[in-house]
Amino acid sequence: MTGQAEAPGRTRHRNRRSVRQWWRSWEWPVVGLAAVVGLILGYIGFWFYFGDEPAWNRHPWEILYKTIQLLPLQFSWFNKPLHWTLQVARFLLPTLAVYAAVKGLAALYVEQFQVLRVRLFARNHTIICGLGQKGLLLARRLRERGERVVVIERNEENDLVRAARDVGCVVMFGDATEPYMLNRAGISHARHLVAVCRDDGMNAQIAVTAEKLVQQHGGNLHCACHIFDSHLEKLLRAQTPRSETGRSFRLEFRNIYEEGAARLVELDTCFASGAAGAGLNAVVVGIGRMGENLLLRLAERWRRERGENREPLRITMVDIQARAKFRYLVSEYPQYEGIWDLTPVELDITSPDFQRVDFIPGSYPIQRVYVCLDDDSLGLMAAFRIQDRLRAIGQPAPVIVRTRHDRGLARLVEGIDNVACLPNCVLAFALHEHTCQPESWRERRTGQEEKGTPA
Repeated sequence: MTGQAEAPGRTRHRNRRSVRQWWRSWEWPVVGLAAVVGLILGYIGFWFYFGDEPAWNRHPWEILYKTIQLLPLQFSWFNKPLHWTLQVARFLLPTLAVYAAVKGLAALYVEQFQVLRVRLFARNHTIICGLGQKGLLLARRLRERGERVVVIERNEENDLVRAARDVGCVVMFGDATEPYMLNRAGISHARHLVAVCRDDGMNAQIAVTAEKLVQQHGGNLHCACHIFDSHLEKLLRAQTPRSETGRSFRLEFRNIYEEGAARLVELDTCFASGAAGAGLNAVVVGIGRMGENLLLRLAERWRRERGENREPLRITMVDIQARAKFRYLVSEYPQYEGIWDLTPVELDITSPDFQRVDFIPGSYPIQRVYVCLDDDSLGLMAAFRIQDRLRAIGQPAPVIVRTRHDRGLARLVEGIDNVACLPNCVLAFALHEHTCQPESWRERRTGQEEKGTPA
């Protein structure tokens, strides 16, 4: 019943947004066309009005001049009935002139209008610091729910500013680490603050500044701070007191690579009952931020599902620094000894050796291949080459490639959340779409924060 009640509201919101987007695209062509129509009607109306006047009063240039005078309301006297065309023109043209003037002033003082809008209307809103792809996607999802969003962005030339304003976000330019900017964004009335700048230090400083402001001016704020380095994020999470519902300021750290890996393992059907049989043999290409977290999540899930007395999880690690990362994982996570069996393959993804895909073992069946590269085009190319290799050796298996978004090249393949993991298929896991959901950045319930997190 909840879905049925929300559907009409969401439909109306989408319709209004579509109308706003259409108007922003065609606003000035429509206004220009209306002005031309108004001038034509005014010219015709004055031609009839001065029909019985002397010839000099009916000269084309004289009529055109009087028509233009309608724009600034400089022609207000009439001593006889007006033709309908002149009646329309003398209201249409001044209206268009006022509209253009208001739009011009709004363009000049847009930030002042934005600040006024926040002060008057923003309550229980979300402040997003940093307008990258993550910030924009999160803002869109929040606006789809009808929530108010204020964005703080340092770069006035950011190409995503227009997209954020198109969905109804208030965008302010400045340094979000400064108390002045957070106050302008209405932090004392905000419910959530999300720091997703490209620098971990900046995100941490935003959180510190926000906490001081809440302590000084009051409020009830939950702050989600994104940390790119997953190791640093774990350390910060361990050092930061757990959020308590009664506190006025609650800070939590987020890492999209850790949460993306958890979501990918959750969506993958290889852990379904009996799906992997007695064991699971996988290949992970690219042991970066996403790849390392994926290895940990796979091991944790395997220990939980299969127990410690079953066959270990066999994983082939493919990376240009595979041996160094293998040594790090073995020393850093001794609790997974016997749970996983890692085989490092040191290989440059862009080298001809990788293009031959000789690292795929033919001695035992492969159930899964995960491609976790930062470059979407390189990742898809690797996925298709691996798929061809698996077919050639008669071991068809799903190849899951991590992409940033579900747009662009990712549209060439199906998403992992849309179809089952069947052999001979390449599936895309859109990292930002799966991790930049409002629920992912909202406050975690007490006792749930560490659930499922690798030790």
